[in-house]
Amino acid sequence: MPSEAEIASECLRLLAHVASDLDHVAVLSNPDNPLARRALGHARTAASRQGIELRCVEARTIADAERAFTGVKATGRAGLLVLPDALFAIEQRRIVALAALHRMPALYSSRSFVEAGGLMALSGNAAEVIRRTAAIVARVLAGARPAAVPVEALAPLVLTVNATAARTMGLAMPRSLLARADVLRA
Repeated sequence: MPSEAEIASECLRLLAHVASDLDHVAVLSNPDNPLARRALGHARTAASRQGIELRCVEARTIADAERAFTGVKATGRAGLLVLPDALFAIEQRRIVALAALHRMPALYSSRSFVEAGGLMALSGNAAEVIRRTAAIVARVLAGARPAAVPVEALAPLVLTVNATAARTMGLAMPRSLLARADVLRA
């Protein structure tokens, strides 16, 4: 499984690949979420290494997010990276609609955003994690010593792309990206 820093770097590469004319990438983050603060730090480091201007957009409420979208759009052509957060998951349809309204190419941390009409997601394979965890628990319950159960690497990240969302936004998705997608929603 890639590190958090590698994931942040890949997210920015994907956004730049989809829309090479971006002025900057906005990162939608809830400042009250300690995991988001850490992810934002990784994104800043990756952006600096890739020569990408990164702007943090903080949102504690959906109203904050709505204002943030308007502010980000006013600053030039922006891509959007949405960090994992419970608020964003609950309000995913509204966030996806805001990104579409502002014609902002966005990358999300969960496939459910793409299923709600979002452009792209780079996420872990939850079903695989659950399956492997259940297998480990079953081995321990069957008598295996926990220390004897081998540590398994998780499946790689899954790239989900919504070609319909891209067409709606007027984005010509690179063929290489479409070919790389693990899940392609036509």
